[in-house]
Amino acid sequence: MKIEGALEYFNYSPKGGYEALILATKKGEVQINFEPEHAADLACSLKAGEMVTVKVNRFDEASDAERPVYQLHGYKVHGIEHKPQTHMQVKGVVKRLNHTRHGEVNGGVLDTGDFIHLKPRGARAIQLAVGQTITASGQARAMLFEDYRVIEVEKANGVDLMKLDHAKKAAKKGAKKAPKKATKKHPK
Repeated sequence: MKIEGALEYFNYSPKGGYEALILATKKGEVQINFEPEHAADLACSLKAGEMVTVKVNRFDEASDAERPVYQLHGYKVHGIEHKPQTHMQVKGVVKRLNHTRHGEVNGGVLDTGDFIHLKPRGARAIQLAVGQTITASGQARAMLFEDYRVIEVEKANGVDLMKLDHAKKAAKKGAKKAPKKATKKHPK
């Protein structure tokens, strides 16, 4: 379903972020909810008073809300189609490294301006370094204060970082079970 209207304002979440668009349509005001990871993209793309066409589904038919409420699936501004992006691939050269609060390398900023978040074990697995060319894919969201994206990398330069996560969890699980098995084999 498509709805066209002028953006009146963004509705806030209890945590202070944006969680919905309030549009003025020919039939009255409507609320368009969206996922938190899309807030920055929408805030950068839309300004109060702008006309927007949104693709939506009804959010809750049984609701006794003041206005109709929908869930966002895509939008069009100035004739340009946008779909809130959640997964993307990026390729670029590492311009600088990024570090955790404890000082470990956890990713890098590419020459594209995008930040690839690999976590420390991912950065070690691909031997992340300044000047290195990276092809990475993963969940993406807009940066809060920039026109770039943060990519939660799932795969980088052919290395499946999700498998690293699974291997680490399996090793932890095995380490917890090991003492129990040893106790059973060697009773006191």
